Amino acid sequence: ESSSSSSSSSSISSSSSSSNTCTSKNTYFGPLVIAYAIGLGMANVAVYVMNMGQPALLYLVPCCLGTMVYLGWQRQELRQLWEGPKVLET
Repeated sequence: ESSSSSSSSSSISSSSSSSNTCTSKNTYFGPLVIAYAIGLGMANVAVYVMNMGQPALLYLVPCCLGTMVYLGWQRQELRQLWEGPKVLET
């Protein structure tokens, strides 16, 4: 029984290390979090400058979408982003 548990734990650790995309350099998460923070900062500056409420999406969407499109273009993944993953095709 101990040999089966050690082999299953080694397969779990090898599969988790190979599929860990959060630490990969080719993710969109990190740059999009930064773009979101920049957009939110821009929205707050606009509120402060104009002394009235502003729709935050007016600043968040262009920052996040622009970052995603730029990264997709730079990585030559823009078509895949637009069409979606092949798994969803029927």
